[in-house]
Parts: sequence; structure tokens; C-alpha cells
Amino acid sequence: MAVNREQFGVVRGVAIAAAVLLGVTAYCLKQQNAYEPKDRLMLWLKWNAPKAACLWWHIWRIGNYRFSSPADIMGAGLSTNPTPQIKLLQAMLQNTLEQTVLAALVHGAFAALAPAPWLVLVPAYTLLFVAGRVLFVALYHHGAPARAPGFALTSLPTTVMLLGSCWLLLKDPW
Repeated sequence: MAVNREQFGVVRGVAIAAAVLLGVTAYCLKQQNAYEPKDRLMLWLKWNAPKAACLWWHIWRIGNYRFSSPADIMGAGLSTNPTPQIKLLQAMLQNTLEQTVLAALVHGAFAALAPAPWLVLVPAYTLLFVAGRVLFVALYHHGAPARAPGFALTSLPTTVMLLGSCWLLLKDPW
């Protein structure tokens, strides 16, 4: 299969995000600050707030847009001809909802399972999540290659943490 220009742009964007993720991970794991095990639940709960803020922002944008759009004010269930803009906002909300739910669950599992020195990755990966969402939204209109770094900054840290959590769980299931 030949890779077209769009696909190459996506791969390039993901590679950039992967390099950022590796750099952040290496930096964080070299730090000597470690959270105490008693702080694990609090760490996870506190760092869900920025992820929730990303989701809230999308919900707010849709509500605000609907209020100012006569074609969309009735809501998704009652609007007979939704505008392209509301469809775009709904797509970004849907993606952010999926990413937020998965990240919150994975970060919780990681906070419960990871060795104390690795817990610094919870806030670090949350900040990457937020940066990724901002880039994703800001560049969404420019197509898949432009939004790929934002998507990857959101999803790659979650993927790394999920794989790490599964590995830690397999090592010590009880």
C-alpha cells in the first residue's frame, strides 16, 4: 500500500508527539520526587480536573453555539438540518469525551499500580493531554496531518500508561 501525502503528514505528526512523549517521560523518571502511596487516590482525583475542564469546554462551546444559531438552537434531537459548524463541534466533543473517559480510567489504574517514582507521570501525562486537546482543536480545520500531533499528544501517553498498567497488573494481580 502506498502512503499518500495526508497519511505521511499524520505519521509525521504522530512521530513529533512520540518524541515529545519520550522526552517528557525520560525527564520525569529522572526526577527524585516520589509520591507516597497514601497520596495515590488524591493524586489521580486532583489531576482529573484538567481533563474534565477539556470536556467541559467542548460542552460549553456547543451550548454557546446552539444559543446563537437559529438552525441549531433546538438541539441535536430536534434540529432537522444541523449546520456544518455544529457537526464539527460535535465531532470534537465526541473525540474529547472518548479520550477523557479512557485517560481518566487509565490514569486511575496507573496511580494504583505504579511504583512511587513513576507517579510523577500522572500530572505530566495530564498536561500532555491538555496540550494535545488544545492543538487538536486549534488545528482541526486544517485536516488530519495538522491535527495529528494534538491527537497523538492526547492518546499516546494514555496508551503508554495503559500498557504499563496492564504489565504491572500481570506482575502483581493481587
